[in-house]
Amino acid sequence: MARGSRRSYILTVSGTSNANTPDAAPEAAAEAQPKWELRPTWQRAGLCAVFIASGCGIAGGILHARSRVIRALTLTPRTFEISAQPKKPRQLLFMQTFDHKETGGFLIPLRICSLREGRRPSQLLVQIEGRRGAWELNLEDATIDGSQVLV
Repeated sequence: MARGSRRSYILTVSGTSNANTPDAAPEAAAEAQPKWELRPTWQRAGLCAVFIASGCGIAGGILHARSRVIRALTLTPRTFEISAQPKKPRQLLFMQTFDHKETGGFLIPLRICSLREGRRPSQLLVQIEGRRGAWELNLEDATIDGSQVLV
């Protein structure tokens, strides 16, 4: 067996004679020794499946939590919709999380977004009306228009 490899065994003891008595036959002593048997394949496969499924669940949870952290936040200039009726100007919020590549992100109307304080003084939470949860915006080492933010 290679070093570091593990196997799962079942301990079975056969024989009911008392092997510790001095007049016990050597065959009885050998018969009373524990015999190790490999667990059935279905038990080992089931345990492996449980470990793999729980690992995938934990990885999915980590990726989901990571998708709620904002990497970049951009306010677009006000735009007017072209139509026959005059409408109010609308401003959009472009939000990039760690799930998005450099050019990808969410484009959300600013009127349905709100900011509130986070758990730390250097954190803001962006809440979007109609969506569950909040997105975290960390202000540590952040820049606004090229200048460092002091928190």
